[in-house]
Amino acid sequence: MYIHAILGCDTTSKIQGSRKGPGIKLFKKNDEFQQAGLLFNKSPTEVTKKDVIRAGERTILCLYKADPDKTLEDARLHDFICQVARASTSVDPKDLPPTSDECKYHSMWVYLQVQQWKGNAMDPLQWGWEMDNIN
Repeated sequence: MYIHAILGCDTTSKIQGSRKGPGIKLFKKNDEFQQAGLLFNKSPTEVTKKDVIRAGERTILCLYKADPDKTLEDARLHDFICQVARASTSVDPKDLPPTSDECKYHSMWVYLQVQQWKGNAMDPLQWGWEMDNIN
């Protein structure tokens, strides 16, 4: 469930440049990625939002083959510098790892989705969703 949600499903955003097949292969061989998956499967009484957000960041860093002990901002800067060094045109920001704010919400949405699939009712408004009163 975690792999499907973290790599993008109907209720979670898709991470730019990630695909299910390579993501599953990476998950099978990457301990850091697997540990994050275990956390996303824990019940809401066992984890905090901070735990979920950090595990999500570490997952995204794994997907971008960055050092999981670095920040997403460090990974973005590194990728930007590498792309500028080899590019003959401008760098497209969508090709960089997501920002920590993007990852924060993606992680909360993924955790909420996994918990809903497991039958754990949670308030979406506490996990990054907002109520919109459109008439």
